[in-house]
Amino acid sequence: MKRALISPNENAHTGKRVAQVVAQDADFPVAPPMFFIDCPDAVAAETHFFDGAAFQLIPPPAATPPTDLSSTDDLPKVIKALALCIAQVGGLTPAQIKTMFKNKYDGLP
Repeated sequence: MKRALISPNENAHTGKRVAQVVAQDADFPVAPPMFFIDCPDAVAAETHFFDGAAFQLIPPPAATPPTDLSSTDDLPKVIKALALCIAQVGGLTPAQIKTMFKNKYDGLP
């Protein structure tokens, strides 16, 4: 069993932030309204919050949907980014890669 320092003035998800977790005999005086409470050994400040009754895992962030590259408006940006990546890996200059793409695909800027 460990001790968790709870910061009730700081919201974390649907509860209060776990500011710090210490060994059972390592808690220290804190100013109100902060307080220590017993917690399971698995609790960590980076991964848990306190909902007032129990410790909960912080949910993972929502997945970011992939960027839609089908829009022709973004094609120059995509080509430039691709050219910079290839240039760094393959030793070609961005201008050489741009020429290579222009020769292969009509209508590129």
